[in-house]
Amino acid sequence: MLLKRQALLATLPATTFDDTRYALHAIQIDPKAHAYTSTNGNVLLRVVDREPVKDSEFPNVPGAPFDHDPETILIPAPVAKQIASSLPKTVTIPVLGMAQLSANGDPDTCTIAVTDLDTPQVRTITPIDGLFPKHEAVIKAPTKAVRLCVSTAVLKVLIKAVDAVSQGAPSARVTLTIPTSETNVTGSVRFDTAGADGLELSGALMGMRI
Repeated sequence: MLLKRQALLATLPATTFDDTRYALHAIQIDPKAHAYTSTNGNVLLRVVDREPVKDSEFPNVPGAPFDHDPETILIPAPVAKQIASSLPKTVTIPVLGMAQLSANGDPDTCTIAVTDLDTPQVRTITPIDGLFPKHEAVIKAPTKAVRLCVSTAVLKVLIKAVDAVSQGAPSARVTLTIPTSETNVTGSVRFDTAGADGLELSGALMGMRI
């Protein structure tokens, strides 16, 4: 599977640094679905690559020949961040802006390859051996729902204002009041947005009692 930089960056914000929840300190990579998923218990992020690039298009890197895709794995957040940082922001050949994830014959590790055609980088990573939450039910679109579309520019203004009045407190909350027959919505609130390069971001915000 070819990992895209923006997909990694989009899912990293929902990973947690809580040492007691190490399975959440990771991004779940599902090669079959071309999906990246992360959650910290309050926010769930899922990016699906609708325009995946074939592994055969990635240059052959000595020491890291593509074998086959691994099963669904948990890549530690620091490793995912390092992979994203090693990829260039702009490239003339799109596939060079991706990292190749491959099984390597060792059931406990995987191989990551990055190259600019001049300086290839190969690293062996050890996925986290943990149980990732079953998120399918949380992120599933409800049959009945009130939908509200807000531009990201508006959300940035809201976040900036909340950070100011709360002095950046991580416990700051925002209550969204949406006209509905329910007086208190405490379930998850799904969101969706489309990005570039075939990436689709969806997720869920976990509700809290007021």
